[in-house]
Amino acid sequence: DTLKVYAGYEETRCKQVSDLIEARFGKVQTLHEAKEKNEDIQKWIKASPENAHIYTIAMAISGLAIGKGQHPSGVFISYDPIEGNIPTELSKTKDVVTSYDMETVAGLGLKADILGIRTLDLVAGTAALAHIELEDIDVNDPIIYDYLQTRDTFAGLFQVEEGTTKDAVKLVGPRNIEDLIACIAISRPGAFKHLPQYAAYVRKGELKPIHPAIDAVLKETGNVLIYQEQITAICRDVFGMSGVDADQVRYAVSKKKKEEMAKWETVLREQGKKKNIPNSAIQYFWDVCNASADYLFVRAHSCEYSYLTAACVYQ
Repeated sequence: DTLKVYAGYEETRCKQVSDLIEARFGKVQTLHEAKEKNEDIQKWIKASPENAHIYTIAMAISGLAIGKGQHPSGVFISYDPIEGNIPTELSKTKDVVTSYDMETVAGLGLKADILGIRTLDLVAGTAALAHIELEDIDVNDPIIYDYLQTRDTFAGLFQVEEGTTKDAVKLVGPRNIEDLIACIAISRPGAFKHLPQYAAYVRKGELKPIHPAIDAVLKETGNVLIYQEQITAICRDVFGMSGVDADQVRYAVSKKKKEEMAKWETVLREQGKKKNIPNSAIQYFWDVCNASADYLFVRAHSCEYSYLTAACVYQ
């Protein structure tokens, strides 16, 4: 915007400069981070006094709202009456929407993402043609997992047709719905590097101990932290944090809020000392949290996806 309005750049030229700023798993560098760490941006700034001045203006206005949109599937659910507690307005389509941003809303009530997935219609339509009741599909039926373990291609199957999720299924060889849920979640960037460890657990029963209390939380996934809910459970059950504080840690990790994470790291280390948890176990957990900030899946989300995958295979 600064390049267009202040410097009069054409759209193509603007994009050439803005594309120099890195994005990792959908998280774009801030302008301040780019100035400190991005060599391409540093070169562009040093290329001329005008570039340096433009970048200074851009940093000054960075973070200001320039527009607003409506979440395609977000639904806000409140315990208290919404009127009088949350500001609302009418959208272009005359729907009642909140005037707050999604992060503020998430702290005031329950924000549910009601996704519209075409596969739901596909599964329901196929079941009707085959005269199968969806409720009668056993998602642990061996025929599903024999198929996933023996086929080289998964053409047309929800979530596992291509990409890292297919790689996870091929390497792990899921035996039941729980394994499939883990495969779909572990294929996301934050947990994907732990795929070989999880596959060794499923295939060979290999388990790497961390700390007895942490092991108890992670035992179902072979001592690999795969889900956001496991962060909450460890903070609560191992470090003795309240349910509210534990969820705040999970939220800070999942939303990549570095300042919040730094604050909670101090709390976590203090709680660890009180609970006589070894520094090595504390460090391991926090290192995983930092790595997971790249992207870590919600188990409930993975459960829903896995049901549709299993139903597709069964049909």
